[in-house]
Amino acid sequence: TTYTLAAGAGHCADQSTVTVTVLRRVRIPNAFTPNADNNDDTWQIAGIEDYPNNHVLVFNRWGQKVFEAAGYGRSTEWNGTINGEAAPIATYYYVVTLGNGKSYTGPLTVVH
Repeated sequence: TTYTLAAGAGHCADQSTVTVTVLRRVRIPNAFTPNADNNDDTWQIAGIEDYPNNHVLVFNRWGQKVFEAAGYGRSTEWNGTINGEAAPIATYYYVVTLGNGKSYTGPLTVVH
């Protein structure tokens, strides 16, 4: 949305324009089901595409990195595999950094 403010007094006038981009709230699900039923088969983070400089990490319970993506979005969503194999049913832990100074952490359960 673009706003223009014009002000004047006598023979003096000025105008300024500002564009405001409203970013959607990022919604991070805490579970997904990569079982090839076409329902929640990938970990879809709603709104993350508004933050193209994002970085996403997923760790197992021992702190080993099992997934990483810079610029996470539809083409890079985690499909629940680790080194080409189905991730075990378990709770994992994510770190999502939006690239604007905000980070989110939490649990992520993979259920087949």
